[in-house]
Amino acid sequence: MKFRADIQGLRALAVLLVIAHHFFPMTITGGFFGVDIFFVISGYIITLTLNEQQQNSLRKSLLEFYARRVRRILPSALAVILLSVVFTYLLLGSITASDTAVDGIFAALFLANIHFNSSVVDYFATGLPQPILQHYWSLAIEEQFYLFWPLLFFISKKQSTRLTVVIILSVTSFIFAINSLSNSSPTAYLSTLTRVWELGIGATVALWKFRISSSHLSYLSLVFLIVLSIFFTPETDFPGLPALVISLLTCAVIMNSDSNRFLASRVMTWIGDRSYTLYLVHWPVFQIAFLYRGTELLIIQKLVLILLISAISATLFRYLEDPIRHSEKLRNKAHSTLTLGFGASTVTILLLISLRSLV
Repeated sequence: MKFRADIQGLRALAVLLVIAHHFFPMTITGGFFGVDIFFVISGYIITLTLNEQQQNSLRKSLLEFYARRVRRILPSALAVILLSVVFTYLLLGSITASDTAVDGIFAALFLANIHFNSSVVDYFATGLPQPILQHYWSLAIEEQFYLFWPLLFFISKKQSTRLTVVIILSVTSFIFAINSLSNSSPTAYLSTLTRVWELGIGATVALWKFRISSSHLSYLSLVFLIVLSIFFTPETDFPGLPALVISLLTCAVIMNSDSNRFLASRVMTWIGDRSYTLYLVHWPVFQIAFLYRGTELLIIQKLVLILLISAISATLFRYLEDPIRHSEKLRNKAHSTLTLGFGASTVTILLLISLRSLV
């Protein structure tokens, strides 16, 4: 698909909001919805990618799709899991490292959201110790979505049928989310079933192919997203109606077809390129530092940590994520990529089991 600099900038905005919320929760009180922006973008990009593969056979398309996901997602995800467990052991001791290793096993299996829901983890427990790999819940939801979405996508070759199915699934998921929130379900926030509609909205935009030629709407949507990150709070109903507002604002930017020069700027696209590793790295670094110090971090300490996160993320991107993602040796070898991915995941899980037994 054609590269969209503004969507890359939108990824940058999403990760910056999430990091700002975690580091400055009393100021950027609603920055957590950066994850919702990511979900909409993912639904849009993945559906466009699948749409471009429709000329291939189902088997070949699925193999190529999953191989790309492995190259894109797995290397940095597994590396951060292992590094988090090792540094947790070195800085926080064996008990916390053992718990993190267990969390890491579920994270490596992309079941983190189910694991943390079963553990009744409170995502918004500000000021309290939180799982060091807690943020893998959103990655788990995306990967679970990727697991079934391609199969659903190839039910029919007709765009109208695909669009109808996507809309039905999205509406059903949204109703389930509203119902879960009204019943005060503790699992609503981290559940895949309550989040599919956000990915579905992005998919709908991709299938509908509707475009708006108004840069003013794109900029206005961007301003609203930033303003709402200050006014929304952890008490705001997510993923309910407020999440729908965020999703629609995100769609308004996407539908404006690269008209937002701020998002398409070099700085924003540079951050957007590294948004995935920034997201993976920021929470373990912050949480390990918080637990090591044993109290709220000072502003200067947070700023130093942000620089550290940026350096680690840039290194992972430069020497791990980007080379593997664009590897010429793996690009046309879907079977080899999937085999290596399965092997890497298996080795990571075995290492985590060994580390847990050692600590």
